[in-house]
Amino acid sequence: MKPLTELVEELRRELSIALAGEAGRSADGVPLTLRKATLTLQIAMAEKPPHPGGSRLLATLIDRTPVENGATHPLQTLTLEYQVGSGGLPEPATPPAIAQGARGQATPEQLLQELRRVLGEPGFDSAARATVLCETLEGRPRQEVEPILASLDGKPGGPEAPEIRKPRHSLSGILRTGPLRSVPEGGEVLRRVFAGQDPAVILQLVRATWKTQDAWLSEGS
Repeated sequence: MKPLTELVEELRRELSIALAGEAGRSADGVPLTLRKATLTLQIAMAEKPPHPGGSRLLATLIDRTPVENGATHPLQTLTLEYQVGSGGLPEPATPPAIAQGARGQATPEQLLQELRRVLGEPGFDSAARATVLCETLEGRPRQEVEPILASLDGKPGGPEAPEIRKPRHSLSGILRTGPLRSVPEGGEVLRRVFAGQDPAVILQLVRATWKTQDAWLSEGS
């Protein structure tokens, strides 16, 4: 068993990756959008914290527990709720720091259009990809972001430094599950989006438009 906060954080990250591509169509061809995911856990109270000053709330993932007559029932459940159509909420106002159509730079509308190609329409499922993008590039200056995006060309190369390999792996995951389903094509789109822009401004636009899965859950509750 491990502290509840630690397990929840691990589950949040795993669900973000697993549900990043959770969109599709019903058997009748109707477009579906994942709107809400509800995870139920079994927790226990320890006699004393496993670490000094830590929490006594502990949790673990157990497949099943026995009940009468040898039957079993699950201790954890994951419920996914879909809505018909592409979903999404009206786009918020674009942050003023985005370049407003300056010579040689994309307009905010063009940036949003490009970002939709790799993240999908704003909604619960695409928020997972947006979260990974923001967490991967958060706090990095342009000179660090550019080589990371350059590594998403799909071409084999020599040994990579850890500061390139780890973010490349994270971004490759969301590009494979996004609308383009291609790391090289998605990488090319991201390079166009970030070219000539402050990465922090692009990430601000992503957060404001795609939000987080928690925000979409709050909107749907």
